[in-house]
Amino acid sequence: MKVVHILTYDVGGAANAVTRLHNGLLDSGINSSILTSVKTRDDVINLYECESSYKKATILQKILNRIGLPQTIEQRNWWVPKKLMIKDYIKFGKNTGTTLFFSLNSSYRVEDHPLVKDADIIHLHWVSGFINFASFFKKIKKPIVWTLHDKGVILGGFHLLLDYDKSSSVWKKKSEFYQRKKSEYVLCNNNISIVSPSKSLLDFSKQSYLSRYPHYQIVYGIDTDQFSDIRVERGNKTTFLVVADGFFPHKGFDILLDALTLVKRDDFELIVVGSINKKLIETKVNYRFLGKISNISKLVELYNKADAVLIPSREDNLPNVMLESLSCGTPVIATPVGGMLDIIENGVNGILSADLSSQSFANVIIRFLETKNNFDRTSIRKNAVSLFSLERQADSYLKLYRNLQN
Repeated sequence: MKVVHILTYDVGGAANAVTRLHNGLLDSGINSSILTSVKTRDDVINLYECESSYKKATILQKILNRIGLPQTIEQRNWWVPKKLMIKDYIKFGKNTGTTLFFSLNSSYRVEDHPLVKDADIIHLHWVSGFINFASFFKKIKKPIVWTLHDKGVILGGFHLLLDYDKSSSVWKKKSEFYQRKKSEYVLCNNNISIVSPSKSLLDFSKQSYLSRYPHYQIVYGIDTDQFSDIRVERGNKTTFLVVADGFFPHKGFDILLDALTLVKRDDFELIVVGSINKKLIETKVNYRFLGKISNISKLVELYNKADAVLIPSREDNLPNVMLESLSCGTPVIATPVGGMLDIIENGVNGILSADLSSQSFANVIIRFLETKNNFDRTSIRKNAVSLFSLERQADSYLKLYRNLQN
């Protein structure tokens, strides 16, 4: 069986999830490949770059570039008039923290790539701006598995419901137009199966234009041997860990900072890995900022040194950070959204806040400070290994692939 995974970028949360699945399939003896728009990694085998049909600028494109107009399809996907950008586009970005819009058009012709032509199963992931919707779904006749990593497939132009709700009428109309075109292109193909790592995203998809397709829930897998429990010394103070690649509003970092100030205790410290945030610098919370850490062994050490990992998301799917933390035996304190509702069991492997307010998150932090010794890290890890192993994820997808071939 030959499987090709298609995703726009080879870095980021979705890419991490895809490469882990890819590795699990390879370990199971499956001929698995990844096709992306730009290859930036050399640590993944069978990772290939798809060449765009746009190669050299024409005279017209050079003129367009000189006067500040978009030249390629990809540039047109992101471009808006300056008047709109000043009055609305920047406002959109400030309100949501997200300026990515799910693009339907592309100069890539992924459907014509040899890997795609030769594959038995086409596995789509995060594909904004990479596949050309109008041609791809019309031409591909092989079984398609589409794993949702956010709501971008469903919501027209936006990737998050939060973005849609907070955007202006201009962007809402643009997104609704994209959704009509997207459904028109996708629904011409009858051979699609939808997969979601979380129940909430699965249910959201079932209520969308994708409802006609079969839906499956398969959680992400991780290397549980790599993310494991190790012997470390923990300090007297309770240590909370936050791992964040960018502080977008949907990640809820403002909820966390306000919550920590509401706790009004000095018997804990905060360790932040990833990006720094201006509000963090200005806060009086006792914290240590370690920057971006790409060394997995160092990250595993931090997970093990932490008493709990904090995930204050307003909107999320199934954060890799949660799975990595639990696999190390570290409890997770989180908001009741997305896959956290599926995985976190209060008082067993973490605590969920009652709602998305800072006060509610402060309450569960205080609760953890008072009950942290009740959490059995060995039991947390054992359960995580049974749920998130690469073998289990690969087996679930293999069962689906084989059913589609019959």
